Amino acid sequence: MPETSDEALANDEATFGFNPTFRLSHEQRVKAEAWIRSKWTKKPSLCPICGTNRWTISETAELKPFNEYQTGAIGGLSFSGPTTPVFMVICNNCAYTMVFNAVISGVVPRPPIMANPL
Repeated sequence: MPETSDEALANDEATFGFNPTFRLSHEQRVKAEAWIRSKWTKKPSLCPICGTNRWTISETAELKPFNEYQTGAIGGLSFSGPTTPVFMVICNNCAYTMVFNAVISGVVPRPPIMANPL
């Protein structure tokens, strides 16, 4: 059962879990949690919506630019172009979600720059 706001206030550390179906390696999960803990300086680490402090770190995903007027895009969805790898920190109680850049955080390596992309 998720902690109440009062219990979370007594516990200065947020609890991070990992969904076993997510495809981050152990090393990536450790990096993600360490990076979040180093940046989340406001203690306790409470959800701004429901006040609990139990979180799950998601697998990495890709964000793509939305361009309604791009040639070849279907309803603004483009299947080419730049992507940004991200991971999410999700509240286990209310599903509030924060999105973080996986490259800047060091969870995934910076992709090589292609001289002549296809």
